[in-house]
Amino acid sequence: MTDRRKDYIWNTIAGVINAAEAVIMSMVVTRYGRLADAGILSLAFAAGNVLMTVGKFGGRIYQVTDVRKKYTFHMYLIQRFLTIGMMALSLCAFLIYRGYAAEKGDAIIIITVIYMIESLEDCFWGEYQASGRLYVGAQMFTSRWVTILIIFTVFMVMTGNMNKSLLAGGTAGCIVFLCWLVVLQKTDNIRGQFSKTIKPEGWLRKLFRQTAPLFAAAFCAMFISNIPKFAIDRYMTDEIQACYGFVAMPVFVIGMLNQFIYQPTVVPLTDKFYAGEIKAFRKDVRRQMIIVSAIMATCAVGAGLIGIPVLSLIYHTDLSDYWRELVILQFAGGFLAMSGYFTILLTLMRKQNMILAGYIAALIAGIVILNLAVKTYGTVGASVGYMVVIMLLFAFYLASYLKIITAAEKEV
Repeated sequence: MTDRRKDYIWNTIAGVINAAEAVIMSMVVTRYGRLADAGILSLAFAAGNVLMTVGKFGGRIYQVTDVRKKYTFHMYLIQRFLTIGMMALSLCAFLIYRGYAAEKGDAIIIITVIYMIESLEDCFWGEYQASGRLYVGAQMFTSRWVTILIIFTVFMVMTGNMNKSLLAGGTAGCIVFLCWLVVLQKTDNIRGQFSKTIKPEGWLRKLFRQTAPLFAAAFCAMFISNIPKFAIDRYMTDEIQACYGFVAMPVFVIGMLNQFIYQPTVVPLTDKFYAGEIKAFRKDVRRQMIIVSAIMATCAVGAGLIGIPVLSLIYHTDLSDYWRELVILQFAGGFLAMSGYFTILLTLMRKQNMILAGYIAALIAGIVILNLAVKTYGTVGASVGYMVVIMLLFAFYLASYLKIITAAEKEV
């Protein structure tokens, strides 16, 4: 089997698991725990994902698209250790600010620690993707999360205690990651690659400066996606949080599936852009937009017809009052996926500041609109407000991309 085929197969498997991890854990919790536990888990995933953007600090895409090898794996890895430390400090600040009780705070801590490991793993994944072996990182991710899900499920069935089960699953996942490091050391001598690198003057400051706009954009993007959950946590109950989380889950599934579909194309797409093959570049982009549009339309129709019965069965909860939220959120998910893809395009074009400008504007609008909408209209307000914010963000990125690509086409 060729490496390219392995990339697609394993990346697809990892994408499915990434999209399903919160779904599976929520399903288990609603059957062997309380509905309120599922609400706490939904909030923990929201907080953990926002904090993970600090840990990753926009490094993956910059690392993969660094085709001129301006920075080495050694440099990216050192930066990643520092950003994970920043992630830990951010977690402490968040918990102090929100003042959560032990049960909710412990769940957030455990999920965030799991994502700290994922942030470190992501640096290795990026290195293998840049060298044409994306499947290695996908195998690491897949084996770690499969282990977490299995151990979590077993402990939930045995104890009915969500936090103990999260701790057991997270510990097992950490062990799997350490085993992978041992394997990679034996096969690829990663420690040798690390130690032989020469560090040029001021490289760390420059690398942080280059990735800072990407981090800020990723942080804003993740925060925007989770503002409804933070607002619901402020104004409503954990049970309502759980139900909203159930119908909102497909939003992130669309985005994650889209991400894992286009990840194998990032390096070839970058090569085409810098080789001046603009027509081929635009053709690939149009193809991806068609794929996302098809996914969005399929999800919206499916959600309207069978979404509520299926989700009610999956989560062992009556969700019949959330039909409108579910359908609205499918369109929001499609526009979110498209916006995410355009951030990749703007990144490889090295227009990070445009990405940041769009996200900052959307973040400010989201905080104002969504907090007011949730307080006034509940979960319907959360859904409509979120869709409006994401549509505005997509329109900004589309206009930016068209302006840049049109100018590039004229220069060829």
